[in-house]
Order: sequence, then structure tokens, then C-alpha cells
Amino acid sequence: PPGTGFSQIAAGDYHCLALNADGSISGWGWDAWGQVSNAPAGPGFNQVAASSRHGLALRVDGSLVSWGADDWGQVSNTPAGMGFVQVACGSFHCMALRADGSIVSWGADWSGTVSDTPVESGFRQIAGGGYHSLALRADGSVAGWGYDVWGQVSNQPANTGFTHVAAGYGHSMALRAIVPPWTHAGFALAGLHGNPLLVGSGTLAPGSSNAIELSGAAPGALSLLFVALSSTPVTFKGGMLIAFPPVADGGLFVTGGAGGLGLPFVMPPGLPASTELWVQWAIQDAAAVQGVALSNAIKGTTP
Repeated sequence: PPGTGFSQIAAGDYHCLALNADGSISGWGWDAWGQVSNAPAGPGFNQVAASSRHGLALRVDGSLVSWGADDWGQVSNTPAGMGFVQVACGSFHCMALRADGSIVSWGADWSGTVSDTPVESGFRQIAGGGYHSLALRADGSVAGWGYDVWGQVSNQPANTGFTHVAAGYGHSMALRAIVPPWTHAGFALAGLHGNPLLVGSGTLAPGSSNAIELSGAAPGALSLLFVALSSTPVTFKGGMLIAFPPVADGGLFVTGGAGGLGLPFVMPPGLPASTELWVQWAIQDAAAVQGVALSNAIKGTTP
């Protein structure tokens, strides 16, 4: 499709999906199983995934919808209910990550792609390969299951410190962390001027001077700061609140005339190394889906 304003894309074997800025879905390519023409209409989605011949989308309320080929239950076995925060597809199987970090799989169960899904919680990201799956634990270690003829499961790295996983048809990848003080955690929710941007600066060393800087928000808007020491995402005002549960009331502030807001702070002494600091703004904004825009979340990590 022409134009701009897309926020996420997904590629199946023969079709493509894109998430528009308003939360609606565009699809194109081969449509023999309705994987394009049967995509749900209207806004209200915040993630899409594509398999060989079907599509999967996550609504902003945390529920799932599937369409296209259903020969292994990829559509008819889609879990009901809400509380999901991420979706992924393999060639003929699907996965969804719950807010508690547990995983549900459905569709073709070749070589255990469904039945060998880990039962524990604490996962932060999922990826679907051809006939295998990967998941990233909160401690940065990788879990893999399913078809393993090329070692795409059994040869996975055993250590921690990874930040992202990806799966191809017959191979797997994981990205190691070179931990900067601040990382962008995503999940902004657009308002008047698009996605408000939050960045952090400073080393986060004990006693050091640091700052968080918000830009691109509605001007003169009441804003609520969320600060957390861990991240358990929840749905909030049509988006995802990543800096949750908050350790305390971060306070109410008002953005400046250009939609910006800067807060300097000094890092207190005595915090252990690798302490996490999650930060996100909620900004009053009539142009947002439910009257509130969200900045991206950022994660600070103490040295």
C-alpha cells in the first residue's frame, strides 16, 4: 500500500500484513485462504503476525483474532479471552504471550510445536519459525521447542544476557545485550502529534545526575509519570502500560508549549548493579484513542 503512517509489519509465506497508525490492518499478496481479504476491518489492533497462510492480530484490549487457512486449527483454536500482550506465528502454528509471561500455542503440533510449549511463566518475547518456536525469558535466557533436525532448538545458547530472539524456517537467532544505561522499550500510543517520545540520559551510577526528556506530546497537557522497578505490562486507555506496577505515584506534571517536559534527578546511593528503572508517561490528549496518549517506555539499568 502507498503512503506512510504504518507502525508494524509482518510477512507470511505469500502475503503481507501492516498495522496502520489508527490500529487498522492492511493486507496484500496471495489470498487463496482469505488471509488478505478476511483480515478484520476497523481500528483497535496493536500487533499483527503472519503465518504461511493465515493472519493473527492482537487487539488493544488484549484479545486475539485469527483469519485465513484453518486446516490445523490456526483459526478455530484461537484462544478466547483477554490478557495477551504479544503474538507470533510459525508456518502452521501460532503463539500468544500472556501478560503474566506465560505462553499459549495452537495449530499444527508437528514435533511438539504446540504440546512442548513451556508451561512456566516469566517470558518476555516469542518468535515462530517454520516448525519450531523460541521464547525469551526475563533473565535473558532462551527456550526453544519443536522441529530440531538442523539443531535450531538443541543448539540454542545456554547462557543469559540476550534481549531478542528471531526464528527462520530452519534456524534461530538471539541478540546479546550490550547494556546501555537507557533502552527504548516501545509501546507508545499516538496522540495529537503522533507518538510522544521519551528518552533518558545519564549513567544511572549512584550519585550521578540524570534526566528524562519527553517530546512530541500535546502542549499544555496534564501528564502522569509512571515509575516501576519491574515490568508487568497491562492494557491502559487503549494502549500498553509497560512501567507497571509503579513503585510510587510519580506525580502530575504539565507539558510545555511545545509539548515537551524534562525532569532532572540524582540517582540515590546504595542501589545494586543491574537494578531496573522503568519509566513511561501518560498524557491527556483528546486526539488519542481514549483521550490519553502514552509515551514509549524506557528502561534504565544501573551499572
